[in-house]
Amino acid sequence: QSEFYHEPPEKLDDGRLSPEVEFSYPNGLREEPSVVVFNGHEAAVTRDKPLKSRIDETVRIFFGNAGPNLTSSFHIIG
Repeated sequence: QSEFYHEPPEKLDDGRLSPEVEFSYPNGLREEPSVVVFNGHEAAVTRDKPLKSRIDETVRIFFGNAGPNLTSSFHIIG
């Protein structure tokens, strides 16, 4: 079984520490986001960096959507 958790990671793919984004309740209520990421960076799940699993493997995806900023119409293709 594969599990994917989509929230900002502590470390980036190249080993560098991820920049911290401190929680701010007032900013969380704003409708203009200051940060938009998927799995920690803007191009996380693209043609060059797909999520991978084996054929017939059960896959569990935890998807976090914080704040009222943008709609997340997450759906799987493929």
